[in-house]
Amino acid sequence: DVVLSDNLIKSKAIIINNENGIHLRPAAKLIDFTKKQKESIFIEKNNVKVSLQSVSSILKLAISYKDVIFLYAKNNIILQDLENLINSFQEEKYEVYLQSKNNLDSSKFFYGVVSSNGMAKGTLVKKEIIKFNFKKECYDYLIEVENFQNAISNVNNNINALISKKNNNHDYIDILHSQLSILNDPIIISDTIDLIKKDNSAAFAYQNIIYKNCEDFANSKNKIILDRQSDLKEVCYLVLKSLNAISLEDLKFNTPTILFSEEITVNDIINLDSSVVGLISVHGGTTSHVSILARLKSIPLLINVNSKLADAKNEGIIILDCNDGFVNIFPTQEELTVVDKYILDKVNINSKYLEDSLTPTKTIDGLEVKIFANINNSSEVEYLESSFIDGIGLLRTEFLYQNRKYFPTIEEQIEVYKSIGKSNNNRLYNIRLLDLGGDKHLDCLSQETETNPALGVRGIRYCLIHNNLLYDQIYSIVKANIYNVQIMIPMVTFIEEYEEVKFILNKVQEELNNKQHIKLGIMVEVPSAAIMIDIFAAKADFLSIGTNDLTQYLLAIDRENNQLASKFSHLHPSIIRVIKNIVLNTTKYNKPLSVCGLMSGDKYGVIILVGLGIVNLSMPTNNILEIKSFIRKLNYLDCANAVEICVNLLSADEVLHYLKSKFSNLMK
Repeated sequence: DVVLSDNLIKSKAIIINNENGIHLRPAAKLIDFTKKQKESIFIEKNNVKVSLQSVSSILKLAISYKDVIFLYAKNNIILQDLENLINSFQEEKYEVYLQSKNNLDSSKFFYGVVSSNGMAKGTLVKKEIIKFNFKKECYDYLIEVENFQNAISNVNNNINALISKKNNNHDYIDILHSQLSILNDPIIISDTIDLIKKDNSAAFAYQNIIYKNCEDFANSKNKIILDRQSDLKEVCYLVLKSLNAISLEDLKFNTPTILFSEEITVNDIINLDSSVVGLISVHGGTTSHVSILARLKSIPLLINVNSKLADAKNEGIIILDCNDGFVNIFPTQEELTVVDKYILDKVNINSKYLEDSLTPTKTIDGLEVKIFANINNSSEVEYLESSFIDGIGLLRTEFLYQNRKYFPTIEEQIEVYKSIGKSNNNRLYNIRLLDLGGDKHLDCLSQETETNPALGVRGIRYCLIHNNLLYDQIYSIVKANIYNVQIMIPMVTFIEEYEEVKFILNKVQEELNNKQHIKLGIMVEVPSAAIMIDIFAAKADFLSIGTNDLTQYLLAIDRENNQLASKFSHLHPSIIRVIKNIVLNTTKYNKPLSVCGLMSGDKYGVIILVGLGIVNLSMPTNNILEIKSFIRKLNYLDCANAVEICVNLLSADEVLHYLKSKFSNLMK
């Protein structure tokens, strides 16, 4: 229990309505909220009060469905915000396909619990868990504390680097942030240091504290919290590796592989390459973060499998059946043929997408839609070499500045722009100028903390304030001398911003004696640009609608606010009306218009955009094949008629309900 200061207010009784209670990710969100308040906030269950700064303390309360809790904070506004946040936690559905058959095994079959369905065949590879060999005692606790703090810092850096690579993949990012909340838990760190000061080694102390927390979680009746033990153990594993200077394993193999381990980790999943076609583990839970990621990556995962599988002598092909929940270590040719057919059927669906994608993307009644890729970093360059995209609709240049202490040089920038341009095969190439501010922060750039960053120095505002940065980027793009390149300005609010960038572009081209006509366009993301679209359409060479921010600003809803997530929708009639007006004005001035927000990768959003006559869509690479195939099922006139009905509906829910009733047969 904790001692509260006198000036804290106690909330009314709050009943937990999330069927999974407050597990790791909700706890991490509560901690993030508390950090922003910079105030002491506490939570109470059954007369036990803990700080909202420690994830382990929150999880030990084992807050479950229908539990009653109380909050303590300095004012009613914070209490209300916290209650809203807690009420926003959505029930997470986890489908378990097969209950464990008591882990029965025979000479041929090993059974388990399906955590991610599918079927696979491949060579069984056993991944050994590293057994750390460290001393219990230390001879200089000051050095040991320093070693521990360095290890925490190293793991922090590694996880943050993974977060940067995942960009907009919120499922990955949320899970990695959960690991950070464990890693930086002040109570776990403090308890570890206290134990080190008693002449224990850092490795011994940290493992001891983590496993003590695991024991506390093991007493929970909440399945989600029980499964969070694996997260604690994984973070411990990462820290012990750092303390022992052991790097992460390279999980790449030469043939299709089914990976077996005592416990598959989040980092295992993230570092897998395409050679790993299935996963098996002795331990694990269907609600674990490993299971969530396996489902996201469509990798079959079988958990709670008897550890005797490690003794299997078969070095040939095995079958992993995560539809019926077993491993077949001595399959017959007939059994292998069944798996081959299953895999072939799945491949055929993807092949159909691929085959269709090689022809122009047209609706049934002949409207051709160009499909472009949103490129987040240079690792996606391989995708550009495919022939089924029409070019780069959005190159996010922030990756050039990530995970480094200094600006990239002009030479570095030129090399990257040229390399990507070469892979793009002279197709349309939209480079967006550096878009910082809001929730985007980089170590190599100075960015002040703002009270309201979404309305602060972000996008082109930041670039114009730091005009040396802007000049260097434009200089690099022009100097690279890439065919078909266009420059796009983010977060344009005022026409003067466009004119200032245009002036710099003209100046650079004059300096370099570059006579190429480099088109300069804008992102339509803020209400002023959308409302004055006739002015911008008359000036800009092309326009692209960023539906994520446009939706955020038009609805006045922070798209990162979990309490309002259910209200944030690009299908709201107000968004459709605004986009319709943008289309009318860009058509009037005969200017190219595209959409590069998440709306272009959402089937219901695509119906609206096609119905509005928008024929240039740019989207994440993993959406492209499916969206191209989907557009071929659409009739433009049906979409256009649907738009006329949707603009007169009253809510996003009504729009979605109507589109589902009208186009349900196309959603299969």
